[in-house]
Amino acid sequence: AVAAPWGVEVVGVETAREMREAVLARVAGVDVAVHAAAVADYRPNSPRPGKLKRAETGDALSLDLVSNPDIAAECAARMKPGSVGVGFALETSDLVARATEKLAAKGFDLIVANPAGDPDAGFETDTNRVTMVGRNAPPREFPLMSKFAAAWEILEAVEDLLREKGEVGR
Repeated sequence: AVAAPWGVEVVGVETAREMREAVLARVAGVDVAVHAAAVADYRPNSPRPGKLKRAETGDALSLDLVSNPDIAAECAARMKPGSVGVGFALETSDLVARATEKLAAKGFDLIVANPAGDPDAGFETDTNRVTMVGRNAPPREFPLMSKFAAAWEILEAVEDLLREKGEVGR
């Protein structure tokens, strides 16, 4: 495990419902919520402890799945006025259109979208290619860059949004 940076509270959870409770208990007091962690969209309706054995299930297995809570969307409704919500979107097609839809549906101020399947970007690389979609500005597409540089670009966009809302320098 990686040690938490100074000043960062780490809250351990194991399920989407635990994550929801932990996030919603804290979000009303924050100035910025960056929704960088996401749970799966679905979970087993009836989880079983232990391993499923082939002798018990046969050659085919069907799972009954139910939706996990949409934690990020719930957060947007509970954030204080003047705060900024940032979401992320990994998309396989129509990157800007889907990010724009997600921006409206979730109530975020900014969506950071990246294309799925780019071999030089995203998971298991140190680089990413992102497009930022906001409410009041045209989409900003960035070239392939280090994830560290992308994080700085996101933070600068958040600072601009806080300034627009009158929350910087108060």
